[in-house]
Amino acid sequence: MTTTLYLSDLDGTLLASDGTLSAVTRTTINRLVADEGLLFSYATARSYESARVVLAGLDVRIPVAVYGGALIVDGRNGEVLARHGLDGSVVALVLAECRARQLPPLVYEFRDGRDWVRWNRAEESAGTRNYTVSRAGDPRMRPVDSWAELPETDVFYLTIIGGREAIEQAAEALVAPLAGRAHIVVQRDNYFPDEYWLEISAVEANKAVAAAELQRHAGAARLVCFGDNNNDLPMFAVADASFAMANANAMVRGAASAVVAANDDDAVVHQIALLHST
Repeated sequence: MTTTLYLSDLDGTLLASDGTLSAVTRTTINRLVADEGLLFSYATARSYESARVVLAGLDVRIPVAVYGGALIVDGRNGEVLARHGLDGSVVALVLAECRARQLPPLVYEFRDGRDWVRWNRAEESAGTRNYTVSRAGDPRMRPVDSWAELPETDVFYLTIIGGREAIEQAAEALVAPLAGRAHIVVQRDNYFPDEYWLEISAVEANKAVAAAELQRHAGAARLVCFGDNNNDLPMFAVADASFAMANANAMVRGAASAVVAANDDDAVVHQIALLHST
C-alpha cells in the first residue's frame, strides 16, 4: 500500500474558528495514528510552544513545521531538527524599513538552543499587543527597551502586524530589495480580521520546502495537504492532492485540488478518514 503523509495547516484549517481543536478531530486522528499507522503532521506559522498548547492531547509522532517552515521540530518534544535562518543584512534592512514606517516588528531569534521572541515594548502596536497578550506566560517572550536592542543576528523570522494598507505598502517596498534573499508572505489574521501579517523568513523557509522535509522524515510516497491562507499555497504546489477549506480565501480555493467543508465542521479529519479508508 502506498504510504501517504497528511499535512495540515492549523489556524483556519485544523483548528476551529475560536482557535481550539475539537474533540472529534483529536479523537479521530489519535485513533487513526494508534490503530492504523496514519502519518499525520502539521505546518503552521505558530511556534511549537503555541501549537503544543492548542493541540494538547493530539498524538503527533513525526516531525512538524513551525514558523512557516523556518524550523522543523520533533512533533513529540519540540527538539529542533532543521533551521533556516535569515542573513543579518536582510534583518537590518527590514528593521530599518519598519522603523521608518513606524511599524514595530516581532523578531524571532534562535539562541542558546531555542527560539525567543523580541519586540520593542516602548513602541508597541495594537497588533503586537494582541500577539503578546494572547501569549502571556509563554517562555519565549523577551521584550527589549529600544530599537537598537532588537537582534540582527541569529534571526530566522520576522512578523509585522498592522492594517491592510500599511502592511501591503511595506511588503511592496521590501519585494525588490529582498528578491532572492527572503520569503515574503502577506495574509489576513484569522482572529483579528482588521489586522494583516507581513511575514519574512529565509528563502528556504516556506511550506513547500517544509512539506518535502516532512515527507522525507515520514518516509511517505504521497503528500496530501490542507490549508486556508496564502502561506499554504507553496505546499499546495508540491502536494499530490490539496484541499482548501470552505472558509479559505479565493486564491487558496482556486489553487486546491478540491474544496471541502469549513474548519468548524471538522473537515480536515473527515477528509483524512475518507481518503485513508480507500
